[in-house]
Amino acid sequence: MSGNPIRLSLEGVAIPATSSFKSTKRTYTYESTTIKEIAKKVASRAGVTLYYEASAISIETVEQNDTDDCSFLNDLVTKYGLALKIYNDKIVIFNEATYENKSVVATLSEKDFDPGWSWNTTLAGTYTGVKYEYTNSDKNLTFTVKAGSGSRIYTCSEAASNLTEATKIALAALNNANKSTTTMTITLRANRKIIATSCVQITGLGKLNGKYYVEQVDHSIGSGYKMTLTLRKVETRFTKATSYSTTVAEESSTSTESTSTSSSSSSSSSSSSSSSSSSTPVKGGTYKLTVTKKGYYTAAEALAGAATGGHPTGVRRPGTYYIYNISQGMLNLSTSKTVPGSWINPN
Repeated sequence: MSGNPIRLSLEGVAIPATSSFKSTKRTYTYESTTIKEIAKKVASRAGVTLYYEASAISIETVEQNDTDDCSFLNDLVTKYGLALKIYNDKIVIFNEATYENKSVVATLSEKDFDPGWSWNTTLAGTYTGVKYEYTNSDKNLTFTVKAGSGSRIYTCSEAASNLTEATKIALAALNNANKSTTTMTITLRANRKIIATSCVQITGLGKLNGKYYVEQVDHSIGSGYKMTLTLRKVETRFTKATSYSTTVAEESSTSTESTSTSSSSSSSSSSSSSSSSSSTPVKGGTYKLTVTKKGYYTAAEALAGAATGGHPTGVRRPGTYYIYNISQGMLNLSTSKTVPGSWINPN
């Protein structure tokens, strides 16, 4: 409220405000299920229905750790390359790639725009490929996924229970990063055919021409009915990847063999090998774990002995690991020199 004269300003968000959808934090583990089944449970708790328009995605196990349903579900579907919105008392989960492939609902040129439109393109934060690597300590397996090529490679290590999950996660991360390569914001006379998730064709602007996906529509009524469109250019998505898994035991054996070979080749290599496997842990060296330890997402969680923020946990079984990093006395142990692993408390 403001005055004088007295004015009222209303703001709203499209969520089930009378439920615990965004207010109550929960801890729950979902096992042997699908994203659709998880979303059904969340929708039921929110008192709304679910509209699911995507292929079935199996989930072996995922933990909702002290997180509200809204944040948890949104993060989950994004992780697997889907999108979520709240519309007309429904939780809507859909595949943006499917909507990007639909026919355009309107063709627009500069004569349709109000003055002040903007366009932006960038290479920062966009990638030509992805390298994913994650060690599932419970299964003693490291999942590796590679897609694309070139010099701008996106690296990630999100938790996965199997190779199929890992592949979906890696491709989703790469495609999500590349979605905003080219963006555009325009205001024009309202066209009710244009809604969020539809596509429009931009013409008459040279290199700016192309098919654009409508991310957001803002309506305004004043001197005429106007709408402001937030657009992103439809980019070619990565859909194929090379994936494989290896056991930690195999990788530890390979690492030990490599160190041994280096030691015999020169005295300096021998000195380096000795220092990296000494009783004092050294970043970049190796660490021999003799007992099973619980693995955490961050050093702070390892120090506290408890996971927070929905982060995954696992176990590090006895074996030889690379020390990827050291913080607060905690060790980040990995089966790869260049990819982070799980944090443990060595004490």
